Amino acid sequence: MKRNIIASLLIFFSAFFLYSSCAKIDTTSIGSGLIPVVDNINTFDTVLEVITDNKLFDDTTRMLYTSFHALGIIENDAEFGKTTAAIYASFTPVTYKAYPFIKKDTVIVDSVVLSLAYVRSYGDSNSIEQFDVREMDVHSGFTDSLYFLNSPDFQVNANLLGSSVVDFHKLKDSVVYKNAKDTIRTFSELRIHLDTSFARRFINYDTTNVYNNDSAFKTAFKGLEIRPNEGSPSKNGLAYFNLDDNARTRITFYCRVQNNGKTDTIAPQFNYTNDPHANLIRRTPGNEYLSNINNGNPNDEKLYIQSAPGSYALLTIPGLSQLSNRVIHRAELIFDKYPSVEDFYAPPGFLFVEALNAGGDTAFTIRNDFVPVGSNAVGYDLNSLGGNLHRNQYILLLTRYIQSIVTKGYSNPKLRVYAPYTTRPYYIQQNTDTYDPSPANRPRIVLNAPVATGRVVLYGGGTAEPKKARLRIIYSKI
Repeated sequence: MKRNIIASLLIFFSAFFLYSSCAKIDTTSIGSGLIPVVDNINTFDTVLEVITDNKLFDDTTRMLYTSFHALGIIENDAEFGKTTAAIYASFTPVTYKAYPFIKKDTVIVDSVVLSLAYVRSYGDSNSIEQFDVREMDVHSGFTDSLYFLNSPDFQVNANLLGSSVVDFHKLKDSVVYKNAKDTIRTFSELRIHLDTSFARRFINYDTTNVYNNDSAFKTAFKGLEIRPNEGSPSKNGLAYFNLDDNARTRITFYCRVQNNGKTDTIAPQFNYTNDPHANLIRRTPGNEYLSNINNGNPNDEKLYIQSAPGSYALLTIPGLSQLSNRVIHRAELIFDKYPSVEDFYAPPGFLFVEALNAGGDTAFTIRNDFVPVGSNAVGYDLNSLGGNLHRNQYILLLTRYIQSIVTKGYSNPKLRVYAPYTTRPYYIQQNTDTYDPSPANRPRIVLNAPVATGRVVLYGGGTAEPKKARLRIIYSKI
């Protein structure tokens, strides 16, 4: 019995001494089920060069009708340049085949108000911007909800229906107003008064034609453009609105009518409909961002990552192709945040990495490390792939991906790292190097919501700084 106890103690202290003499691994847990069950494993730590190049992203993002829509101007982000966001939305009656104004010949319009449900802002909360409202031209072609963020502007009528100078700091405040005979108390509701002459057309429409059905109404009224005015006093932020909140997003006509010899107040409202709608966002690169995109350097010292519609970093890791005969315990693609001016433009919460084909026009999930999770808000297991911002650092995990390159000889393609609003890469099955090209094999992933929030400057692979972009690999020799 004593002999067994002594043997056990000797094994324990030998293991402790061996572990203490190996490379110390910080912020990581050796193994995660990857280390084979054998004795005398020595772990090593190496760092591979990462070649990084700034690229503009040809974004094909489409907005969901339930997504928060951006509105406003960032005139000159000292790092990234200009951003402008405009909203286009249709509004329809609550019901059809019913006249909303009760008695046409007696209607007196007191006011018309466009309401938008405010949810949050991005950038400088002290921004003061003017929002202008115009009607969509009937020939604008505004017909569906499949518009890209970078779609061309829609044609609108020249006359201004209404405008409001908005103090972003007060957008979340409570609001009290009269709605017919009721007093409404609400909050975070932007109200823009429109020209009352705009209402006369709606009063003159009838149930036989325009108020008969949805298609007839949308032929007569396409919707509204809400656009920030370039002459706004302080243009340093974007405001976000929930168009799908019919309690606070709508057009309301405040009127008086004669009904049975009495004067009644009415407030018929027209609600936002999800088809059509658009959120057009324009990025105009400037300052160091523009310089780094156009510098012709294939290995930039700084990376400029702007959320959709924005940019990406194209990565090449030549050293991966030379790896062999080893077990990869952990592989970390590390990006450190570079000190940036105007830090009230917050960084994106997530970076995402995907592999590109030789032509750079098709993206794939990271084999074995991208694990779909239906219940996760972002659509995949963050613990497996990583990418969230923590202590001014993004770490993307490529452990199993690199192991497959080492042991199975799979390809070592270029990688794209960026901060998308949504993305739909082709899913690579576990332990394969092929994919199913069907649309069903492209999971929709939502990461950095709402759209156009987040920008960050990172150390690139071309800098001499210790914080340069790098791939850190912890491994054991076989």
